[in-house]
Amino acid sequence: MTSPSCWKCKKSVDKNAKLCPYCATKYPVARPWQGCLFLIVIAAILISVSYHFLFGDSKPTQPQTTTESVSKPPENKPHKQNDCNLNDDQCLFNKYSYDVAYPCQKLVEKSARYEYEWTDGMFHPVLSRYVYNRKKELMVFMGDQVKFTNAFNAKSTMIYSCTFSIKQKRIVDFSIEEGKF
Repeated sequence: MTSPSCWKCKKSVDKNAKLCPYCATKYPVARPWQGCLFLIVIAAILISVSYHFLFGDSKPTQPQTTTESVSKPPENKPHKQNDCNLNDDQCLFNKYSYDVAYPCQKLVEKSARYEYEWTDGMFHPVLSRYVYNRKKELMVFMGDQVKFTNAFNAKSTMIYSCTFSIKQKRIVDFSIEEGKF
């Protein structure tokens, strides 16, 4: 069996040598292309992670079947504050979403054990969905625009919901769990 040779001076060196005894090259057994291969693998990982964050998960969501009405809010349209009846859940969502957003955000932030990061923006509001229970006059505002950091500094998206009582005009329940819509 032949011993490995230095990649620069081509003389025989020990396979564990950190320095060539003839030309003083650092790591004489390692080939220059091995470093390039490492960089190519790292670049491929970064590209795939970037693609995932930019284009998201392409899995179709399963439709929810429930007796309560579930829907996404439309684009922000101006509306009058006092003209909603209790059967118009979209109008109620628009009316109370701003009143619920700030207290709900504070509840979410208090729930974080370590750090948190809001991912909402102009096109992704904090409260993006709702469920309206007409009989009890309760509206559950839901969102998934926050990431919690765990003890290992890994971030995970959280789903949160704030239940708002139309009668009492206040948040009566709050829940949070790991996941994404």
